[in-house]
Amino acid sequence: MKTELLKRLGVILSAVWLLIVGYFVVQLSFFAEGAPKSERQHILSDVGFTYFLVGLLPLLGFIFVRKIFDDPLSKTTLIFLALLAVIPMLLFLLVIW
Repeated sequence: MKTELLKRLGVILSAVWLLIVGYFVVQLSFFAEGAPKSERQHILSDVGFTYFLVGLLPLLGFIFVRKIFDDPLSKTTLIFLALLAVIPMLLFLLVIW
């Protein structure tokens, strides 16, 4: 029971983390549109790398830790977290194009 509660709490906190980081990535992407073209590409590449480093790597770490402890996340949970991770990337790509 305790491990199930901790797993659910971890999923909820991961989802909230992805929403917060994704929100800031999309906001920075929109604000980067006001920068000169020479600086815009540099800003957007930094924003994309930051999303990978701060948003996706902790999520992947949580998934692998759960798998190491022989209590992997269900496929439904993985799909849910993957969708939350993809939405900011799609909006980011929409801003770039």
